[in-house]
Amino acid sequence: PRENDRRAHPPGPPQQRGPPPPRGGNGDDRGSEDFFMEVPAEVAKMIVGAGGKAIQALQDRTGALVNIDRLERGAVDNGYRKVAVTGPSRCVDAAADEIRKAVNQWEMNRQERAGGGGGGGGGRDG
Repeated sequence: PRENDRRAHPPGPPQQRGPPPPRGGNGDDRGSEDFFMEVPAEVAKMIVGAGGKAIQALQDRTGALVNIDRLERGAVDNGYRKVAVTGPSRCVDAAADEIRKAVNQWEMNRQERAGGGGGGGGGRDG
């Protein structure tokens, strides 16, 4: 994933569009932090899930607010979507870690489908 920026914000609601703040988290509302990255569009679809259920579950688990930009009409599709993660530092870190894991898993699966499995071995000589 492409990671762009991390900014600290004073206390208060995040200045972002998107779903209401998550119900989970650690209750730390002393300040807010933003973390930005880009993920492949296919991963963005997996993160959102059917009807937004997967992204809601991610927000509930981590306590971070996760926004994924939609491709604007007429915009050139570069195959990536911008992701903004907002919340207390611990929550942002937890959500960013889960997103990175999703990207890594997607990349591994894509390599396997393309025949780039490699590795192998692990057997014993008899």
